[in-house]
Amino acid sequence: MVRSSYQMAEQRREPRYACSVPARLWVTEELNLFGRAVDVSLHGMCILRSNLAPSDVTKLGQEYRLDVTPALGAELHCIAVIRHQQDDVIGLETRGELPVKWLAASAARPPDSR
Repeated sequence: MVRSSYQMAEQRREPRYACSVPARLWVTEELNLFGRAVDVSLHGMCILRSNLAPSDVTKLGQEYRLDVTPALGAELHCIAVIRHQQDDVIGLETRGELPVKWLAASAARPPDSR
């Protein structure tokens, strides 16, 4: 994928940091979307939705449960609101603060070190 495919207009109050962590957005108990968080800020992140995930099941302004897995055996759970959707890009605002340094460190780790 080309990086420009997921760049969006800056809407966050805090700076963004690159990351690369698997993410799952729970639409219902039976339906979830898989993707990859590609950047993170203190109160939000940008998810690049998997091409295999349905694109018409989430709505702007809706809250969803979000799980991200920055390391093997480690998982972060939070509630996020969709603030932006375009093609395969989903911009989320989280209720609480995210561990930015921990998530951003995933962008610097080689894939086999997780």
